[in-house]
Amino acid sequence: MQRNIDEILASQKQMLIRSGKPTDQVSDDQLAEMYQKHLQNVFTWVKQQPNFSVMYLDYNAILADPSQFTEQINHFLGDALDVQKMNAVVDRSLYRQRM
Repeated sequence: MQRNIDEILASQKQMLIRSGKPTDQVSDDQLAEMYQKHLQNVFTWVKQQPNFSVMYLDYNAILADPSQFTEQINHFLGDALDVQKMNAVVDRSLYRQRM
């Protein structure tokens, strides 16, 4: 999970840089801790919602082999999606903050 958080924070930092916003207001360690706490709060809240169904997926695994997951996603969402098109639109080049 830490690798994913590091990648997310690196991506967020690049977005701030591109938009001309400061990146030094909070340290990377503080930001990671805040993000982890936020995620834990979200996971806890979601577990308490009887009207929510959640499917957790690994972003890196999906990029490596989308076809392994698109059928699962389609089924989770009601089996009305075009799995072939889903597979075709995965763009590995957008994964720029690899750790």
